[in-house]
Amino acid sequence: AAAPSKKGSWDTLLPRRQYRGICWVTVHEARTLQGKIIGTRDPYVKLALNDQAEKTAAKVNSVTPKFEETFAMFVNDTVNDCLEVNVLQNDVAMGRYFVDDSIGKYSFNIKQLIDSNAGQWTGWISLKEAKSGEMRLSLTYEKLDNALIAGNNRHEQFDHGISPGVEVSRPVRNAQAILQVMLLKAEGLVYGEEKKDAIPHPYAILNVGEQKAETRVVRAQSNPEFNEYMEFVIRDVNTERLDLRVESKDGFLVKKMGSLKLPVNYAPKGQVLQEWFRLRDTTIKARVFLEIRISFLEWAEQEPKATEAMKLQFGVGKPKDPLAAEDDDESEWAMLDPSTVSDSNPAEEQPKSKDV
Repeated sequence: AAAPSKKGSWDTLLPRRQYRGICWVTVHEARTLQGKIIGTRDPYVKLALNDQAEKTAAKVNSVTPKFEETFAMFVNDTVNDCLEVNVLQNDVAMGRYFVDDSIGKYSFNIKQLIDSNAGQWTGWISLKEAKSGEMRLSLTYEKLDNALIAGNNRHEQFDHGISPGVEVSRPVRNAQAILQVMLLKAEGLVYGEEKKDAIPHPYAILNVGEQKAETRVVRAQSNPEFNEYMEFVIRDVNTERLDLRVESKDGFLVKKMGSLKLPVNYAPKGQVLQEWFRLRDTTIKARVFLEIRISFLEWAEQEPKATEAMKLQFGVGKPKDPLAAEDDDESEWAMLDPSTVSDSNPAEEQPKSKDV
């Protein structure tokens, strides 16, 4: 079979979405809270950084709630990212209203945090857009290792989908792992009979829950090479899913070319190590070429270490046939065409599929 494309190497990828660090946020307490409409009911704190959102437990009927909850907020852009803090009333859960009223808000610029006091800050803030209210928080910025720098070595050393763990300084309660997605290329992206002579301008949209990333648009290509790298925070490797959609964009006109749904637990099983997958929800025989790995979060006191525990859970190192384990007609593995990885395939750079 033809050798893998050099553009599939980790050190040549364009990082479209990559985590540079963690902003640790500890929500301590609040005081003098006053709702904008009627009193203060069951306040809680919502944190948002880009498309990651977390919230504390609600404190029943308190204007001086004490939370003492810590969250890991993952930073993409150390210059422009901002942490948004919003104190709300727990109205929807209590059946009072259709939306939770905001008591007040505040915004922190990550760059200012990094540049001041060695990336650490603790203190009281006065809420904006509030009748009254203050909150005490602690923020700490921690730099993460660059996965792309080490990625090429990982690719050479490991024949499964579990990359070395990501070491962090303290336990993480709101995340389990970082999913590492290499979208390398696509083939067979053509329009239907109504526009059979037109050439598409494809790009891809990837989602894990509310997290979203888009590739650049590759102009006038039915067989585009993307070679882009994206990371997503994973809360539960066994329940979450990667959704991929390929579209063509020509000015304001957008045409869907096909889609793909992959359970996140395909990654640790080693089922997406430079593999072709057919797109669905389409009448064309289009496909995408992916590599997906996963790194679990680890810290000093963690026992057993997440990486070793997950290797045991997913049977890494044990011979198994992923195709034989899939009886569901909806499985994307059922859509794999064995001929796509043979020597006779017209795609010259296509690698041979790996046995797992």
